[in-house]
Amino acid sequence: MCKYVFAHLPKTGGTSFQRALRRVIGEDAVSPSFNASNLSEADAAKLDQYPVISGHISGTDIARYFPDRMILTILRDPLDRCVSWYYFARTTPPSPDAPSDVLAVQQNDIE
Repeated sequence: MCKYVFAHLPKTGGTSFQRALRRVIGEDAVSPSFNASNLSEADAAKLDQYPVISGHISGTDIARYFPDRMILTILRDPLDRCVSWYYFARTTPPSPDAPSDVLAVQQNDIE
């Protein structure tokens, strides 16, 4: 059986795609969602048990930990993606720990 990594790019419909994957191939076949900003070898080993690894993962981590897997992703028009992210950030609850780009969006309108 071929194994895959679904590299979920933010604001491209990836969450809906993950749900569809789980419905079609089964909950146990798709990894839980994750943010791979600090993916360790131990984390990668746990994820490797799934036929489909699905999360916000970099190409560097895919090459390092999952070099033999096919890669899936969804692309979106860059301007549409930026506008979608802007409105997502505007609705994120305010927090002093929020990233600087989210804080900037919350303090400025789209113009």
